[in-house]
Amino acid sequence: MGNYVNSSLVDNERVIYEGSFALWDNFLWILISLGLFIIPIYIYQKFSEIVLTNFRIVGKTGIIRRKTYDYGLLRIESIHVKQTILGRIFDYGDIVITGAGNSTYLIPAIKSPEKFKTQLNTIKYNN
Repeated sequence: MGNYVNSSLVDNERVIYEGSFALWDNFLWILISLGLFIIPIYIYQKFSEIVLTNFRIVGKTGIIRRKTYDYGLLRIESIHVKQTILGRIFDYGDIVITGAGNSTYLIPAIKSPEKFKTQLNTIKYNN
């Protein structure tokens, strides 16, 4: 029994039954709260794309504010993968590309970034 109830009892008053609140009443609100975070992530992922061709990296992200990627493979000098601890656990990370003229490009939140890097290097050095 809680402190509030104990302090609210009057002389000779006793508790017959102690009820409790069901979590399920709040379950809908928990789902809605999670949905507010998950839905935008799902939409971002659904409308984002990136591919490697034998000549370049092409891609786009965003619906309202669009960002496009178009990097020629011949201009790429180095490729780095940046991963956080969660990124390593769930296998995602950022690709950082350094190009000619010391320009740097960031491609965020790529699934399997090491595989992406390996494929990129395979294409780059086999052409």
